Amino acid sequence: MSPVDWTAVANRISFVPIRFGRPSVDRRTAREILGCDDGDLAALAEAGLPYAGDGDDRLFDPDDLYNLAIYSGTGRTLPERAFGTLFRFTAGGTGGLTVPRAWRLTLRLECGDCRGPAAWSLHEPTGGSFGGGRSRALLPGPSEREAAYTASVVTRGTRTPLVSPLLRKIAYEYLEGGLRWQMLPEDLQVDYDAVHDLGATGCVAGSLYLADRFRIEGYEAEARRGWFCDAPAGIAEVPYAWVEVIDDDGRPKAVDVTTPQLAARFSPGARVFQDLCVGSAFNRVVLCDGLADEPLAAHACGGDPARVVVRSDIRAAHAGTGGTENV
Repeated sequence: MSPVDWTAVANRISFVPIRFGRPSVDRRTAREILGCDDGDLAALAEAGLPYAGDGDDRLFDPDDLYNLAIYSGTGRTLPERAFGTLFRFTAGGTGGLTVPRAWRLTLRLECGDCRGPAAWSLHEPTGGSFGGGRSRALLPGPSEREAAYTASVVTRGTRTPLVSPLLRKIAYEYLEGGLRWQMLPEDLQVDYDAVHDLGATGCVAGSLYLADRFRIEGYEAEARRGWFCDAPAGIAEVPYAWVEVIDDDGRPKAVDVTTPQLAARFSPGARVFQDLCVGSAFNRVVLCDGLADEPLAAHACGGDPARVVVRSDIRAAHAGTGGTENV
C-alpha cells in the first residue's frame, strides 16, 4: 500500500456524476496516474470512486483520477507534475505575462463517433480585444476521424485592472468563495449550478456563471474559450475559459476566476497572478472566437457531436518569424 490515505483524499473531492462519466481508463493506467497499487484502487472504490466493469476489466473516469491526484498532496503524481510544469510561469512575478509572445499552434481534431469523411469546422484563434494575432493558418480539409489545424500566433497580455467596484466585488467573491477547482466534463460544466452543487468549479462553469452575474448587473459580458500554451502531455485538452466584460471606463477587460485557483495549488506566486487575472489578459493562453458553452470544433459526418475532441500543442516560436494579422 502507498503512504497516501486515498480514502481521505476521496472525501475531499466530488466524483463526476455517473450520468456524465466517461469510464475509459484501465487499472494499469489508473495506477500510473495516481502512483498507487491495486489495494489503493480497491480502497478508492469502497470510498465511492465510480467504475465500469469488474475485476481486472474495471475502467475509471479520467477526470476522477486527475482530481484525486491533484488533491493527493504528494507532488509526485503525473497530474501534479504536469500542472506544476504548466504553472511555472506564475512563479516569477507578472512582468513577463504582458509582453508579446510568438507561438506555433497545432490543434488536433478527433471525431470519436466518426461516420465517414466529412468537412470540419473550428473556432479559430483570435487576439480578440487584447491585441493578439495569427498568420499562416492552415484549415483542415474534409477527412475521416481526425484532422489538424496549424497557425502561427502572437499573444499580447494587458495590465488593465477592473475599474468598476461592483465587477471587482463579484469577481473576488467568487475567487474567495471556497469552491474547489476540479477537472469536470464540459457537458456538466455548462450547468454551473450543478457544478456548484458539488462544491466545485471549473474554467467553463466559473466563466459562464460570472458572465451571467455581470449581465444581471447591466454589463456587456461573454464567456469565451481558448487553450493553454506549453501544456504538458495529458492536459492539452483541458478547457480554458475566461470572461470578456466592458468595464465602467468603456474598455474590454479579461476576467479569469478559475485558473488562479488551480495555479495556487502549484505556485507560490499565485496571489499576484490572481490579481492580474481580475481585469488583465496574460500571454500564456491563446484565445479563440468561440463562446464557452459552444463546442470548439465539429465534424459534419453525422456522428455524435459531443465525441469531437480538440487537443492543443502550442509551443514557443522565435520572435520575428513572420508577421501576424490582427484578428
